[in-house]
Amino acid sequence: MKGEMHTSASETAKLRADCATLAVEICAALFRVRPNDVYAPRRAAAPLKARFAAAVLMRSHFDIGLSALGRLIGGRDHATIVNAINRAAELVEADSAFRVLLAEAELRFAAAIGDPGFDVSTQASVLAVCRMGLKPARSVRTAAGASLALQAAE
Repeated sequence: MKGEMHTSASETAKLRADCATLAVEICAALFRVRPNDVYAPRRAAAPLKARFAAAVLMRSHFDIGLSALGRLIGGRDHATIVNAINRAAELVEADSAFRVLLAEAELRFAAAIGDPGFDVSTQASVLAVCRMGLKPARSVRTAAGASLALQAAE
């Protein structure tokens, strides 16, 4: 996690790989695809959105370079990860179903890795508001980096 020190580079690499696997598994389950579909070079909507979400989770919880993250999520390059994070931010604004699934993935991932810097109560509130078809009332920075303001979902 950001700011956490590990004793060796190999231990850090193993932790990142394990957490990337966890992020993919959580996102695959929520988007109702197989984890292998998230890693595969397919461009079908559900695996693609799950991949976007997994990239956002890893980037928001770990101090990891874009190239390293790309290698962990199916051998992609840094430009693909930049695109994934940007597309996720667009989807948070435009797609209420994606917004709910990303909020749920964020909550599950942070709980699973025990991130002490993650405010679970705030994120749970964001998730509840998203499930009602609204965007959160106050400005809340999401995992995708988008600030959400209150408005009815389309």
